[in-house]
Amino acid sequence: MCRILAFHVKGELDKQVLEAIKLSAEHDNLSIYGGHPDGWGIVALIRNGDDLSSFYYRSSKPIFKDDFFNLIHLDGDEVIGILHVRKAGKSFLLGLPHAHPYHTRANGYDIFFAHNGSVNRKAFRDPLRPYTDSYMVLEDIADYVNSGLEPYEAFKEEYSRIKDFSSSLNSALLYVKGKQTRLIVLHSFNPNAMKEKSEQYYHIYCNENYCMSSSVAMHLPDHKLDRVPIGFKEL
Repeated sequence: MCRILAFHVKGELDKQVLEAIKLSAEHDNLSIYGGHPDGWGIVALIRNGDDLSSFYYRSSKPIFKDDFFNLIHLDGDEVIGILHVRKAGKSFLLGLPHAHPYHTRANGYDIFFAHNGSVNRKAFRDPLRPYTDSYMVLEDIADYVNSGLEPYEAFKEEYSRIKDFSSSLNSALLYVKGKQTRLIVLHSFNPNAMKEKSEQYYHIYCNENYCMSSSVAMHLPDHKLDRVPIGFKEL
């Protein structure tokens, strides 16, 4: 299991929020694993006037041991993106190639995806490939996009197809085509298939600029954050 932060802000990314996800990666009171040391990654799209730039970084290091994390400074007229810290579900799927957010291209879109949870590999057409279930979810989304669906609709289709195979599909999908950007957050978990002991672990909290996993929100008592219902949310 992992932790996730989605953001859509004007101006600078809140340093307290960034620090909160680092703290939850190092020590997570809600997780039976105690932390999320198996790599991390961030993607951001930064708009200044008519110009759009991107920042994409992944590492096999724990976020709390990566000095590069402390150098991150994201500021712009609009900053939209995803940060993810990982606890690997399978010991052989470790390292940089398996760090989220994942990236693909489909039908003119650049698409980034990060996921907290697990999906039974029976849900996929070729389950024995050496990829994470999360990456195979993104592959399926890309297939839907290549068939003509907009990525948000493709995300919904994939969710409908695999939700009964999952413990949790807490995830974020960011995409860009031309100057159009969108960020979609999904909150979903199956109480009958939880791998963690606490249901609270799976909750997602949001305000108008940020959505985050519950153990990230615990480090932000002065931020007004509300638990969101099961379903999709555009940030």
